[in-house]
Amino acid sequence: MRWLLFLLAAVPAFGQLTVKVIEPGPEAPIEAVRVELRLAAGLGPASRFNRQYPDCITGPMGECVFDNLVPGSYAIRVSRAGFIDAEDLQTRVVALSLLMQSSKPVSVEVRLVRTGMIHGTVFSEDGKPVVLAPVRLRLMEPSEPGRRPPSILLRTNETGVFLAEDVPPGKWGMWIITPDRLRGSTQVVDPASGETIGYPVMVYHTGIEEEHWVEPVEVWPGAQLRNRVIVIRKMRTYRIRGQLIDSGTGEPLGNARVALRTGDGVREEVYSQRTVHPQRGTFGFSFLAPGDYELLVYRPSPGPSAPWIVPVNVERGRGARELSLTVPQWSDVIGWVSGPSPPPWWIRSEPRVSLIPESAEEDPLPAIHDRHRFIVRSLPPGRYTLNVMTQEGCYTADASIGDLGVLEDGFTLTEAGVAELRVDVGCQAASLKGEVLDSQDRPVSRAHILLAREFGFPARRLGKLQIHRTGAEGEFFFGNLAPGEYWVIAVKDKPKSGFDARTFWRDYRQQARRLSLYPNASLPIVLPLREQPAN
Repeated sequence: MRWLLFLLAAVPAFGQLTVKVIEPGPEAPIEAVRVELRLAAGLGPASRFNRQYPDCITGPMGECVFDNLVPGSYAIRVSRAGFIDAEDLQTRVVALSLLMQSSKPVSVEVRLVRTGMIHGTVFSEDGKPVVLAPVRLRLMEPSEPGRRPPSILLRTNETGVFLAEDVPPGKWGMWIITPDRLRGSTQVVDPASGETIGYPVMVYHTGIEEEHWVEPVEVWPGAQLRNRVIVIRKMRTYRIRGQLIDSGTGEPLGNARVALRTGDGVREEVYSQRTVHPQRGTFGFSFLAPGDYELLVYRPSPGPSAPWIVPVNVERGRGARELSLTVPQWSDVIGWVSGPSPPPWWIRSEPRVSLIPESAEEDPLPAIHDRHRFIVRSLPPGRYTLNVMTQEGCYTADASIGDLGVLEDGFTLTEAGVAELRVDVGCQAASLKGEVLDSQDRPVSRAHILLAREFGFPARRLGKLQIHRTGAEGEFFFGNLAPGEYWVIAVKDKPKSGFDARTFWRDYRQQARRLSLYPNASLPIVLPLREQPAN
């Protein structure tokens, strides 16, 4: 009998999970949604350590029920074509985490919204359809800080018709690239003034005649925007011409490439990379509408390289001045990565370093590693931030160039280059875990947790802001944190575009909580759900 009692006590308590998917507004259940469940005890393919359960498809009640779940941490993925996450309009697959600790049934609610459709025809001002013209849709609102906005590339057919399906809700800017044949056949030159009249290489959907102002097309959940008529109009177009001079030799730079994009904050490509004249280093871009642009200059490089960026303004009625640009020398950044010595036994991968240009739309530039030494080649002058990827349990403790700390603030690279960049990696990471409760002490799912590290005393400043979401039971977790002082707060709504550590400090300092995190320790806390600031 004693052995029987022991065996009964060892039997795990099995739990039940119900995932309900609804559409907000009418609060209607959504059918035919795929729900994936995995016991996330490890990464990689499914195994005995991270069991993958059979997928479930929701029925008329919008529910999926999973029985006989052992205690543990679970990952949930919810998706259906034509729907996206109601709380993150750039996410087509909703990912949740869940901690099952007992046999008590758990219910999770997921909200999805329908995508929309935009259909229309592009005409020239003489009423003829613009055929085979590239059309780009780009999400302008809502925008995500530090996240490249999604875009949809289309093309009009033989009758000038375009169709964009499965478009997430939001405000979408629309760019129409006029075909070369249309521009060439309709361009005229005023013999009296010498002005060129025609269709610019890129025009915007506006509904007014000032094509350089983008008027977004608003798509709401389930919108069916049919039979939109877009008319592009002729206007006075301009050219940008210039010459590149090598700052080292004083001679024309004939082996470079140039590109052009809009410079009003949207940064949409107008002309992709093209080579300059091999002997004279000259270049030119035609058929441009008035507006702000950015000229991107690339020196030859064996790998990915950031451009040197020159703002150019094309004025209405005047055009742009001819450019004579002295191109600075590119530099290599050499550095060293140091860590604990001897390294912990569980270290299996070396840290990887990359630099992120300050200019938007540029991808991180990876370093070439040779044991603890690394080099990032061919960087133009500009401002860069450091990105270090470490394995689980490690963190970037410090980074410096000489006596200048560059871990959070980044650094400016001049034509003279920089001293060696030193990166210190620690492997006694701290972590923060907890839950968020409302005023009735009930767990709050999918709340936003804002966390920022404090630097400097008594002159306080905050480092890079981290944002996580709570799970189904109001739980959250931040791992791989550098030990030190932090500020944290839980809010319901996602911060708006451009939200950073400075805004965090201004808006939430009075409500945020200050914490001390220690090496190899996980601090458990309970956070109340705070109100958004009035502004």
